[in-house]
Amino acid sequence: MIFALASCTFPAKPTGFLKEPPKMTKDESTSYQRSWTNSSAGLSKYRKVYLAPVALHGARLRNMAWNSRNLTGRKEADLKMMSQSLRCEFATAFSESPNGWRVLNQPSKEAGAIGIELNVVEVVASRPVVELIGKLIPGGGILNRPSMAIEGRVIEMKSGKVLAKFADREKPSISLLSISKLQYYKAHRNLMRDWAGQTVKWIERTNPKEKVWEVLPFTLIDF
Repeated sequence: MIFALASCTFPAKPTGFLKEPPKMTKDESTSYQRSWTNSSAGLSKYRKVYLAPVALHGARLRNMAWNSRNLTGRKEADLKMMSQSLRCEFATAFSESPNGWRVLNQPSKEAGAIGIELNVVEVVASRPVVELIGKLIPGGGILNRPSMAIEGRVIEMKSGKVLAKFADREKPSISLLSISKLQYYKAHRNLMRDWAGQTVKWIERTNPKEKVWEVLPFTLIDF
């Protein structure tokens, strides 16, 4: 029961970055908690993408108690670092796709180009000290549950039309041995990599009902 509760992740409160959030619902074919796609979007036809600088609209950094970074006043710097890392992971996922994406360095009105605008909603930092204590007390690691929430939208660059929106909050997988949580933000970088890969698959799929699988909630070792 403890592990089941720890693996539950509730949606983050909307920040206002995405307009008309009530349109977004849970689509079981995607990996997102909430999403919406324009029925005429035809996302799979695009092969050029511009990734806008990631916003920090209403961003929250939590879990800073028992966290030495809280003593150094690095809240704003950490959030900025996370936004830059998120953009890099998405750029890498598109550029490494075998389906021939061209990642644009600047906004472009050329045909066949989409833009992705992301927003960091919340970052719950890992607490390495708590994680270490959890190694000595069976089940104590459950008290250290870093997470991250993001929002995003896909737009057609030529027309500015919104093609899709998504929002998600994720936690790292429950594991017997977690190495990533012994660092402040390593687990979050893993989540970013997962989001980026899942988003590329979501956009590329030609069948709108094709399942985009999430990462398994349990693993033996979390690096």
